[in-house]
Amino acid sequence: MGARAREVGEAMSIRITRDQLLAAQVDGQGPCSEGVEAFDAAAVGGVVEYADLRALVTGPLRRWASWVAAAGLYDLDLRGADLSGADLTRANLCGACMSGADLSGADLTSAALSGANLCGACMSGAYLARADLSGAYLARADLSGADLTSADLSGADLTSADLSGAALSSADMTRSDLARANLRGAKMPTGWREVVWRHHDDSP
Repeated sequence: MGARAREVGEAMSIRITRDQLLAAQVDGQGPCSEGVEAFDAAAVGGVVEYADLRALVTGPLRRWASWVAAAGLYDLDLRGADLSGADLTRANLCGACMSGADLSGADLTSAALSGANLCGACMSGAYLARADLSGAYLARADLSGADLTSADLSGADLTSADLSGAALSSADMTRSDLARANLRGAKMPTGWREVVWRHHDDSP
C-alpha cells in the first residue's frame, strides 16, 4: 500500500493515490479537508509521486508529512538525509527519525518536530524560530548559530548538544536536559536556569 521500508541511505520513491489517502486514518480520523485539497493540487491523475522523502518533506504536502506517515502510507525515515538549506517551513515531522541528518542552514520556521529523533543531526545555522521541538531527542546535535527564538524545547534532550552562538530568546526550555551542552555565546531565555532539568555547571 505504502512505500516499502528501506535500508539507511537507500533512496525511496513514494507513490500515494487519492483513494489511499481518503481511506487512511490516524486515531480513527481521516484526512482533513485542507490536506485533501493540498493533495489534489499536487496530484496528477489522482496520484502524488515523489522520488524520495526529501522531495516530499520539502514539497507542498510537508505540513501533513507526519500524519500521512502515521497512517502507514510510508515510513518517515530521514536518517542521514541531506536537507541542508531546505525549505521546511511549517513542515510536520513529529516523531520522525532524523538522526545524523544534515539540516544545516535549513529553514524550519514554525515546523512541528515534537518527539523527533535528531540525535547527532547537523543543524548549524538552521532557522527554527517558533518550531515545536518538545520532547525531541537532540543529544549531540550541532545547533551552533541556529535561530531558536520562541521555539518550544520543553522536555527536549540536548545532552552534549552544541548550542554555541545559538539564539534562544523566549524559547521554552522547561525540563529540557542540557547536561554537557555547549552554551558558549548562546543567547539564553530569561530564567532558563530555573526551569531546565539539568545544565552544565560551566554554562553561561
